[in-house]
Amino acid sequence: MKILVAAFSYYPNVDGVAGAAKRMVETFRAYGHDVYIATSTTALDNPDPLDEKDSIHRFNIDGFPALGEGFTGDILAYQTFILNLNPDLIILHCWQSWPAELARSLQSKIQSKYILVSHGFSAHLLDIRILPRGLWRWIRSLPYVLNLPKRLQQYDKVVFLSHKSDFKRFFDSWVARFTRCSNTIVIPNSIDTSNWNMIQANFRERENLGKGLIFLCVANYFPGKNQQAALDAFLEANIPSSVLLFIGSTLGIYGESVKQSWIQSKNQYPHLDVRFYENLKREEVIAATKSCDIAILASKAEAQPLTILEAMACGKPFICTNVGAVSELRGGIIVSTPAQMVTAIHEIASDHEDRLRKGIDAQNDFETRFSAEIVSQTWINLIEDIT
Repeated sequence: MKILVAAFSYYPNVDGVAGAAKRMVETFRAYGHDVYIATSTTALDNPDPLDEKDSIHRFNIDGFPALGEGFTGDILAYQTFILNLNPDLIILHCWQSWPAELARSLQSKIQSKYILVSHGFSAHLLDIRILPRGLWRWIRSLPYVLNLPKRLQQYDKVVFLSHKSDFKRFFDSWVARFTRCSNTIVIPNSIDTSNWNMIQANFRERENLGKGLIFLCVANYFPGKNQQAALDAFLEANIPSSVLLFIGSTLGIYGESVKQSWIQSKNQYPHLDVRFYENLKREEVIAATKSCDIAILASKAEAQPLTILEAMACGKPFICTNVGAVSELRGGIIVSTPAQMVTAIHEIASDHEDRLRKGIDAQNDFETRFSAEIVSQTWINLIEDIT
């Protein structure tokens, strides 16, 4: 089967959408399908891997589907590529994205089946932090939001990551239920751990991190991931001899500001250690996850964070803000305020047995619902049924 996977971000980028799309491509290829990737030229720091060089097609397109905006760039090249490829199946990642919107407009010209993978919906949300500009964007997005019931019906299948529906990140799921949309299915993110047994849990020794508890925050450095809040809670909890590791992409302005915050505070916390890592190899991130005691994430918005799933796969308990579908995961503590995060750090640090139990619960939950074997088979069954 000829399959096109289109996403605004793809490997070697390390965000959630890129990771999910990459895992999907690997799954389909493992089952013998012919897979092509359409993605963006932006934020590409490294060349495409040799084994995918001929199958990755990059387009310089930008924009947003709101009144008065739209998309600009290589639109014609992208749409011509799809028409010439004429795939049996097109899988599009994310609402409001140029890959999805521009490919959907070709439905009358091509016989391909269409699947949309939702990573959450946000066009209806008003960001009061950027008023008044945010209010103007929200008003111009209303037609897109009001047209959501019709958009849901335009795909052969809409894939949600979770059964959760609400008026926040999972608004599209709520609309689907309210309108009794029948072409939806839940397929969560997954992590392929098949090669992880070859990765040693030696990050503590290699980085000379001592014998205290290791808290690990894996997230790209930008305000939405809110590393500053994780640092503040870690410092206020002040667990003796503990270490907080931040692992992400290039520090950038935001990451540097968080690092400077630690440098200015470190003299007040002589028994704590905080480390910042940039652009580690995948194997090093897994080694750090295997070596840590607790995963921590203070993000302001997520759908189903891959870094928490990776921690669960390693049998690690987690502390995470109440975002996306995290509340459905077992083996962690969900918090809604900075004070609750501090309390959670104290709680999980003080009870070794409970920490072990939570780690076991997390790993069992991962193996039951999020392992590559289970999720991959669900995807294969879906595309075979559709086509």
